[in-house]
Amino acid sequence: MRRNLLLLLLWLAGLLAVDAQTLSRKEVETYVINQYGKRWKDVALYLGEKDTLDKDNALTFEKTISVRGKSKNELFVDLNYWFLKTFSNASSSIEMADKELGVIMAKGYLPGIAYHSGGCSSYCVNIRPLVRCDIKDEQVKLTIVVPNYEVTKVDDGIWSAMLDEDFDKHPPYTVNETWSLNVCFPFAKKDGTKKTSSKALVMSHGYVEVLMNRIQMAL
Repeated sequence: MRRNLLLLLLWLAGLLAVDAQTLSRKEVETYVINQYGKRWKDVALYLGEKDTLDKDNALTFEKTISVRGKSKNELFVDLNYWFLKTFSNASSSIEMADKELGVIMAKGYLPGIAYHSGGCSSYCVNIRPLVRCDIKDEQVKLTIVVPNYEVTKVDDGIWSAMLDEDFDKHPPYTVNETWSLNVCFPFAKKDGTKKTSSKALVMSHGYVEVLMNRIQMAL
């Protein structure tokens, strides 16, 4: 039954769909395990000491990349080409590309960064980061914002269906929620979903770090 529920959660998050993504959950998870290990709560506490939420309770990451010998126009062309290749589906898309201003804005998506299965409800956590590149001669300022966690929740109404071998014939009862980061661990110490929130934060950091590295390599 638990395996069936996990498959359902992954399906709801879009993880079983064949779709090009900027980064896959597996890539990011492999990176964070190599970088930080799997003690999610301890790592989240460590990262949380350095993180500061903004007035909108979002996490903002910034990095300035120096590229000697490349003009603003050359950098824009390189970055725009990279974004066109990697942010090319309904979930990850380019929101703005202005060559004159030297600005590229995109919206990413990484489903299934953390999940919980069991009890009266189960859920899958996703993020939809906002990416902005401000381009000048020989320089790109990269800003990535994680505004919140998007959660696909399967309520206990599904359990009667899950007990049936033909559960897939029953339409799942799901609820989509938005979790503000300020009420999630480690920013909130009293959080009933500490383990899930911890992994979500670590995976968010991993997504940002890998994406920044990929963009730098593209230049």
